Amino acid sequence: TRKSLENAFMSIFYIFAYIIENCSIKAGDDIVAWAAGHLLEQAMPELYDEKYKRWNIADLPIFPEVWKMLVKKESKDLFDNLEKLLNQAEVVVNAGGCDREGQLLIDEIFDY
Repeated sequence: TRKSLENAFMSIFYIFAYIIENCSIKAGDDIVAWAAGHLLEQAMPELYDEKYKRWNIADLPIFPEVWKMLVKKESKDLFDNLEKLLNQAEVVVNAGGCDREGQLLIDEIFDY
């Protein structure tokens, strides 16, 4: 479970002095940060084209060439912190959920 994974990481960090700040834990030069569910969401159709603001069966299906993702308002602080840390990182280890959904969460963040 995710909780057991978190406990495993924390058991290692308890050995060192650590600081918890900005949704991350720092021990020495190492930082553990986390995502919490889907931080991004798909853009509404009208953000691709104004004509989609009003639904018309003739416009369906809608298949954009590139899917637009947006940071959820309630996840902005967490996402901004992750983005900052990822830009500073030399090495990133994904220790999140190993199922398809867990991988999707991380892939969306990396692709954004």
